[in-house]
Amino acid sequence: MTKKILLLSIATLLLSGCAITRPLSLSEARLSPCPWTPNCVSTEATSDKKRIEPFELIVDIDVAWPDVVSAVESLKGTAIEQQRFGYLYAKVTSSAFKFVDYIEVQYVSTGSYLAVRSSSRLGISDMGVNRKRVERLRALLLEQALIR
Repeated sequence: MTKKILLLSIATLLLSGCAITRPLSLSEARLSPCPWTPNCVSTEATSDKKRIEPFELIVDIDVAWPDVVSAVESLKGTAIEQQRFGYLYAKVTSSAFKFVDYIEVQYVSTGSYLAVRSSSRLGISDMGVNRKRVERLRALLLEQALIR
């Protein structure tokens, strides 16, 4: 019985290894930092393992934003939960095991780029899924000639 409790405790710890992402309020200027777990990537991360390059816009945000929203919506399993001009927060559910991840995109006017963060809601490892998702979004926006 004690072995079962120990295993259940370890499993719970592993599944809750990542802080749940929440949408930014209007007053917040930056995306949340990635947690210590390796299941998050962000343009604002300082660690090489978690960092992705920002999406530098080559067209005005007024023109680009509707296409950015459409590109995020086109990612498999994605549903936008919150969106305002220059910021979106979406939930991504995997088809196989129904794992939940979150992706955020925020326009940063000071550098005319998109800050992006993708993170798993639970667990420790994501097997590279969040990085692949962000790079897929980058490819979609490159195809549309919105970023460089």
